[in-house]
Amino acid sequence: VVLAFLFPTATLGMLIAVGLGAQLGLVTTTLFVVFIAIIANGRVDVTIYHLFGPIVAILALGKAERVNSFLLAGLATAAANAAVILIFRLGDPTIDMLGLGTLMGASLANGAISGALTLMGLFLLGYVFDITTSLQLVELSRPNHPLLVGMLRAAPGTYQHSLHVANLAEQAAQRIGANTMLVRVGALFHDIGKTRRPEHFVENQIKGINPHDQLSPHVSARIIIDHVTNGDEMAGRHRLPSAIRAGILEHHGTTVMYQYEKAVEETGEAEVEIGDFTYPGPKPQSRETALLMLADGCEAKARADNPSAADEIDDIVRFMINRRLRQGQLDDSNLSLTDLDTVRESFVNTLKGFFHSRLQYPSAPLQEPPVDTLGTPKQAELPSSE
Repeated sequence: VVLAFLFPTATLGMLIAVGLGAQLGLVTTTLFVVFIAIIANGRVDVTIYHLFGPIVAILALGKAERVNSFLLAGLATAAANAAVILIFRLGDPTIDMLGLGTLMGASLANGAISGALTLMGLFLLGYVFDITTSLQLVELSRPNHPLLVGMLRAAPGTYQHSLHVANLAEQAAQRIGANTMLVRVGALFHDIGKTRRPEHFVENQIKGINPHDQLSPHVSARIIIDHVTNGDEMAGRHRLPSAIRAGILEHHGTTVMYQYEKAVEETGEAEVEIGDFTYPGPKPQSRETALLMLADGCEAKARADNPSAADEIDDIVRFMINRRLRQGQLDDSNLSLTDLDTVRESFVNTLKGFFHSRLQYPSAPLQEPPVDTLGTPKQAELPSSE
């Protein structure tokens, strides 16, 4: 009898809730409890016990972005289990205190086992079966990840660009109901390939020094395009989830670089192969990678144009979104026109914070006041009355 109350039904529901969504977790749990009811010969107390506990666990787990979430979910499961035991057993004249205590202990152990098994299951799903979990994303978002540390040291401009893109995309993802944590982490890693040759990307260049001025359009394009494939290679070596690698490969889609036009001007269209100037893609296959593409383009253009008014920011965002639409880059992303309008509003509001006006401080005096040996400005001396 005790074994029936030890079985960790909540584990299945929590795993599905974290991986595929809370609603699917609740539905799966309900269907699984029907199976348990059949095995238990229709015992109401066992059925309610295995239904109520997992439901409470899924609701308590939430987004499961911290290890503590699983501890709290386990405690909530134990409390729900204990409540069911008390409801069905306190009024039973045949139950003794030892039996009641045993069942209460089983209910508490059930909660602990469910939480621990769920946590272990998530690590297994993440690292063995390449299923991206919230715990993985939280771990990857920490700035001490080797790839992010390497980017900060080798390409600080790219690192700052990635942070801005992450903020842009995350805010928009929240507005349209996309996976905010996935978008943020994808944005942090989307340009890691630039660390191979950081000086060839404008955000890392000293003003007036651009190595591309000395290169042919073909060589210039190949260096820039390679940051996508290099980034995917680096992500693979560090075993980043496939969902993050998709952001690296898809954030430029299959767009054509501006060097193509320069090559055509120099040699003529018939002599230029457009494939040499096209990113490998594929086009964004999800709302999250599409948001990353749009945020990346809007941030880069806004930084280049340095807008000084809200209308200018809105024009930049509209231009980038419409351009990607005309290019067909959003065809496979499942973003609706309503979503895109919401994304535009979100980008504009966030970019306003990036390019807000700043207080103009008065210019320094032409001559600094005299300073004594302690570094304190001397008081002006009054003229002598003599």
